[in-house]
Order: sequence, then C-alpha cells, then structure tokens
Amino acid sequence: MIFTILLFFIALNAQQDCEDYGQTTCSGKMHQQQQCYWKAQSGECIGATPGDVDHICGEFGAEHTCNTDSRCSWEEGKCQQCGDTNIGCRTVASTVASTVASTVASTVASTVASSVASSVASTVASSVASTVASTNSATTLAMKCENHYTETDCAALGYCIWDHNDCETDDSKQCEMFQSAATCQSNSHCIWKMESGGSTGECEDNFADNGEGVEQDCEMLSQ
Repeated sequence: MIFTILLFFIALNAQQDCEDYGQTTCSGKMHQQQQCYWKAQSGECIGATPGDVDHICGEFGAEHTCNTDSRCSWEEGKCQQCGDTNIGCRTVASTVASTVASTVASTVASTVASSVASSVASTVASSVASTVASTNSATTLAMKCENHYTETDCAALGYCIWDHNDCETDDSKQCEMFQSAATCQSNSHCIWKMESGGSTGECEDNFADNGEGVEQDCEMLSQ
C-alpha cells in the first residue's frame, strides 16, 4: 500500500508543468522533453527547447547579471540574446582590446623619442595585465552564486537557488553533471576542457580557477 502511494506521488511530480514552479524552483526542471526557464520580465516559469539562448538570457532580471553571460545583452529594459540587439555581443576580450587601444594611443602620442620605446612597451603590458585581471575578477565574482545576497539577484543567474538566506549552485546545474561539450557549453557558468589527446573532456566551472580568496570591493555588493 505504501509503495503504491509512493509511486503515485512520483508520477504526479514527474508530470508537473513548468508553470507550476516558482522563481526559485523553475530553472533547470524538465517537463515532456522541455526545459523550464524563469522568464524574469513577466515573472513566470515557461517550457522551451533545452539550451535555448533566448530563454537563457530571459532568465536574467538585471543588467549586471545579464552581462555575466557573453551570449546576452541588456536592451530595452530586458536581457536578450546579444545577436538580436543593437548593442551586439560583448566579451571580456573586446573590452580589453578597447582599453589597450586607448592606452597605446595616449602613450604613443606623448612619446616622441625612440629611446622611450621600451618604457612604452612596459607600460602597455602592465596596463593590459591589470585590466585583464580586474575584468576577469569582477566577472568571476558576479558569476559565483555565493557572491549574491538577495533572492532576486540569486535567482536571476539561472543556475543558482536561494536556500536559507544563502545563494548556492543548483544541484541540477552542477557542471560536472554535464557529459557532453554541447550540453556543457550551453550553460554560461560551465566550460568544456579537453583532456590530453583531445578525444575526451570534462565539464568544469567557468570560474573554478578564478576569484578564490578575492575580497569583494564595496561596489560589487548588491543592495
């Protein structure tokens, strides 16, 4: 009798529609071969094709969280697939390139003697390293679940859940669970790393090697 009741509840849960989930339980759930996504703009849980970038971006409810995913851009008050916006797609690399170009132009303009060339090269290299480190550190801090202190900011990341006043990575979104490069890369917080030989690989946190022990500046904290 108990076994029958248990099977009934398991079957009932398996049939739960995406729209039955709330903000903190929606992302990552599956229903009839569809993945559930939290639509931040309308505040509802909807079903769509797994790995759909439009819906992944739609889960971000704030500009600062939207910009943590290189596939997304913030425009018209919502997070959208970057290719569909006037802003276009932005990456850490493009930001660094722009900063380097500006630094080089300023330095070269004020340098007229060839004897200063080595000094210019040293200054540019130092500026590039500092910019890359600062940009990567800020992006890493913003992507890590534990660095978000409100339920709204936590849920906006899509791969985090709010649990007892703490923002934690959703067990169903742990990178090591994804067994293929395509599934791994469809999650912004994961990266597929090929093993020696290039025939196999594994899915790891995109920020696993960064940001450890980094103290947050005040401006990085949410309200």
